[in-house]
Amino acid sequence: MRGRRYADGIENAKVEYAALTALKKRLADLGVKVKKSEIVRAGLALVAVLDDENLQALRAKVPPLG
Repeated sequence: MRGRRYADGIENAKVEYAALTALKKRLADLGVKVKKSEIVRAGLALVAVLDDENLQALRAKVPPLG
């Protein structure tokens, strides 16, 4: 089921963009064609099911931008 698409400017650190590129290549090496936005959506799906404790712990590992 496809939802409505919309644009939202998301700021990423260079290291995070590099990680997306590396994941895209890793999946390509496995024969899976994927867009970077699909990787982000998959990550969001994983984060969404974390309990509060693990969500807070994960957030603490992500430095703020700027």
